[in-house]
Amino acid sequence: MKKTTHIVAFATLIGMLLGCSHKKVEIGEVYSDVDLINEFGNPTTVDTIVLKKGVSLYEFQGGLDKYIPQKDSLCIIQYIFNSGTTTTAIWAIGTEKNKRIIDFLKWDKKERNY
Repeated sequence: MKKTTHIVAFATLIGMLLGCSHKKVEIGEVYSDVDLINEFGNPTTVDTIVLKKGVSLYEFQGGLDKYIPQKDSLCIIQYIFNSGTTTTAIWAIGTEKNKRIIDFLKWDKKERNY
């Protein structure tokens, strides 16, 4: 019986590894728009957020607080991707070909998120 349990566990692990075909988005890494679309599909929304002193951010954008410059402003591109019940928000700076990810958040709409 133990041998069967180990075989099932091993097969499950292999299946999980092979089933995870997408890479993780890494903070600090550079991606193009094409990379993001290939990874997550077409974004539901793409917005520009201007970070400056006194800006009001939504609660889910709280991780951007540390990027607010003391002087001037910083333009952040916000991508929202929806896939089934999962929403992924990605915040980046840069050009169309080279965007550096500064933060991201992923959540399942079926679960409570606090």
